[in-house]
Order: sequence, then C-alpha cells, then structure tokens
Amino acid sequence: MRAQEEDFQLSSTTATASEAENEMRKLAMDPSEVSKIIPEKTASKKRKRRYIGDMASSDFSTPEKRRKNLQKVKQTVAKQRKRIHSLQMTVRRLRLRITSLESLLKHLKEKSLISESAESIIKASVSGPAVDIFERLLKGPSAQKYNPSLRSFALTLSFYSAKAYNFVRRTFNRTLPHLGTISKWYSSVDGSPGFTKEALIALTLKQKESSKPLLCNLVMDEMSIRRQVEWTGQKFTGYVDIGTAIDEDTLPEAREALVFMLFVKLPVGYFLLNGLSASTKAGLVNKCLEFIHESGVTITSLTFDGAPVNITMAEKLGADFTDPLNLKTSFKHPITNSDIYIFLDACHMIKLVRNCMASQTGLKDINKKEIKWSYVTNLVDKQNVEGLHAATKIRIRHLQWAREKMKVRLATQTISRSVSDAITFLRDDLKSPEFQDSEATSEFLLKFNNLFDIFNSRNRHVKYEFKKPLSLQTALKFFEYINEVKEYIIGITFKRQTNN
Repeated sequence: MRAQEEDFQLSSTTATASEAENEMRKLAMDPSEVSKIIPEKTASKKRKRRYIGDMASSDFSTPEKRRKNLQKVKQTVAKQRKRIHSLQMTVRRLRLRITSLESLLKHLKEKSLISESAESIIKASVSGPAVDIFERLLKGPSAQKYNPSLRSFALTLSFYSAKAYNFVRRTFNRTLPHLGTISKWYSSVDGSPGFTKEALIALTLKQKESSKPLLCNLVMDEMSIRRQVEWTGQKFTGYVDIGTAIDEDTLPEAREALVFMLFVKLPVGYFLLNGLSASTKAGLVNKCLEFIHESGVTITSLTFDGAPVNITMAEKLGADFTDPLNLKTSFKHPITNSDIYIFLDACHMIKLVRNCMASQTGLKDINKKEIKWSYVTNLVDKQNVEGLHAATKIRIRHLQWAREKMKVRLATQTISRSVSDAITFLRDDLKSPEFQDSEATSEFLLKFNNLFDIFNSRNRHVKYEFKKPLSLQTALKFFEYINEVKEYIIGITFKRQTNN
C-alpha cells in the first residue's frame, strides 16, 4: 500500500513538473508570468525544495534558478523511481515466496516471529474453505481454477444469500468468484441424455445431511416431442439417444422423451426415443434404481400412467395386474430386494375412466343397472335450456372431450361430486323424465370422484372427508371405502364392441 501511495505521488509530481516546464516554455521564461502557474509561497529559505509543489515563483525568477531547480526536480524524481522499483521488486519476491499458509508460517518462523508450537496450533485452527480463501488472498487475483472446497463454499453461500456472498467477497478482497461465474457453474451441468451425475451428487449430499433415511418416490413419464434434427456446433441432435454417446446419422429421429424424476422434484435422467418395448423400459427402470442406490436414498414406490406398455412393463418387473382378484402391485429392488410399490397416476387414470364412460356402450354396475354418458349430455342440455347451472362446471366443452382429451381438469370436472349431485337433484327432486333410472350413473360418478380425491389429497383442514390426506384418523375409513370401491369396480361389466 505504501509503495502504491509513493507511486501515485511520483506520478503526480512528474505530471506537475512536466506541465510547469511546458508552460514556462510557452511563456518564453517570463518571470512575471511564472506566478500564474506557481503561486507565491512564504516557505523558509532553509527548507529543501525538491518538488514543484515545494517551490515558489521566486525560485523561477531568473533563467539560472529555473535551470537549477528543474534539474533538482528531475534528479529527485529519478531517485524516487529507483526506490519505488526496488520496493516493488521486494514485494514481488515476497509474494512469490508466500503464496500459501505453509509458506507464510515458514517465513514467520525463519524471522523468529513465531515458535514451532505456535506454528502447529495455527495450522490446526485453519482448515477447509478458510485455507483456500486465505491462500487465494495471498496469491492475489488469479485465473487459476477454484479448489473444490472453495467452489462448494461459494455455491452454498450464494444459494442461501446473495447479499451475504457479496459482503464476504468484498471483505476478502474479491477472493471468491463473481456471481456471474457462479451462474456459469450452474449452467455447465451436463444436460445430455442419460442419467445425470449432478443429480446423484445432490442426492448423496442430501442423504448425508439428513439424520434419517431419505425415502422417495420415483416417477416416470413419456412426452411427445417435435421430430427435428439440429446442429449444436459440435454434433447433430434430435436422433434417438439413450446416453450411450453414439453419434450416427443412421439413427431414427426421436419422437418422445422418457423422463425419470425423483420426488423431491429432482430429474435424475431422460432418454430420447422412437418407441420403446416393455422389456427395454423395464431394464431402464432397474438401471435407474441402481443409479439412485449409489446415493443412499431409498426408493419405496414407482409412479407411472396407465398406458398398456407400462402395464406390460410392470409385469416384466414382477408385478401382476392381469387378475383383479389377486393383484400384485409391487416388485423387488434389483439390489436390496426390497419391495417397490406401484402407484398408477391418479390424474391419468381419471381421464381413462372418463374416456371409458363416454365411449363404451352397455356399461352396467354390480346390480346390472346401466351407466350412461347420455345423462351427462342431458345435464348440459338442461342447463343451456334453463339458462341456469346446477352448481356444476360442466359445459359443452366437457362433452367434446376428444378434442382436449389430455386435459385433466376437464375429466375431473366431469367425473365429479357436483355432477353426481346435479343428476340426483334433477331425478329425485325435480322429477325430470330425461333423468329417470340414472341412479347407477350418479353412483358411478360419486365413487370415482371420492377415489380420485383420496389419491389426490393435499389439505387436512378441508371439510369434505375424502379430500383429507391419509393419516391415523382417516386410515380406517379410507381403507374400508377403497375395499368397497374395489368390489364395485370388479362388478362393472360392459358390452364388447365388435368390428363388422
């Protein structure tokens, strides 16, 4: 710091001397004009005058004085330059010698400033990211890569508080990286198809922080993607890619992505596919379970939708959905041999129930009473004619479900308690002839609505009993109702359609 101050003083002095010399030449060495540049000073004659700022206009009153004093200034500036250069070289050599905590302690010990016992105590008192911060502080600004411990410290601190991070960075002379650098670290996660190593690292750290075993649910789903091949600057993307790093233009174009997500909402891998058999998909599930097992996290269940290929995949894994009276809804973990329980996605299943009710004819319940979609159609027509709605959200859009069959909201608003109550009200209270014999339909709607609510519960403070989550207080009633609905579903029959 002292060297920098002297350097600044030298620069100011050099600039002042040069400006004064140029101005005096412009004024043709007129002593009367010198006072305009250098004000008169009442300094003592005994005082040594080495800089322009130390001199008065009287020191430049004659050509001889101007020559001598200017020469004196130049000599002083040259001497100070040599001194500053020497100090800078000393500092540079010291920095080269002291670039770490070890070298600093060695230097202090050589100068007899600390003892051997003090050296060992100091080493023991500083460890981890503190050592990295200290050593980078000694080295000064550097383009070298950050140590893993310091990088982890920076990522953690910036994640919890950006203000705290900036404070620490300013306090330690910008030893920590800029927040923009940290953003680049986040964006440098390898996002290529396959299982994500960064997700495994995050899970491992999460498990180590927890004092209890971390139990999670694994979710898998497929989504359609646009078929398109693009050049990224390094390779062509858009072909089938299962993480094997095969780069061949003979591969087919991918038309869907299979994603594995671990709840707590962490994607653990994805694959670009062009159709996948049940056996191959079952193999990927086992690979995913083995991959997650390395982190120490325990997978207790697997959730997927009710597509036929997924049902076959579950059978390949060891489950069995063929016999409704003897369902086997679990399979064994490939490593721990523990049970992995299967949950079919409730949102997808309620859409399948709506589709079945609307498209299948001859549906009958356990009492051989007909379940008809026409009653739902009659309800919408009745509301349109009367101009009033029977406390339902169902409209013509819900009847034309085939146009938007992927929207869960339309299915849940159709297979709902409000629609069941409206049909019951029109049949029993208003005695509408178009709703006669609709008891089986209203019961069908109510049972599947309650079943969906049980598997989609969120708030334990709601008034409607089946919307409450599973707990010690609700478990007995829920299980009794689920067994009742199970018997009801098994008793449903329908007339198989034949193609003529």
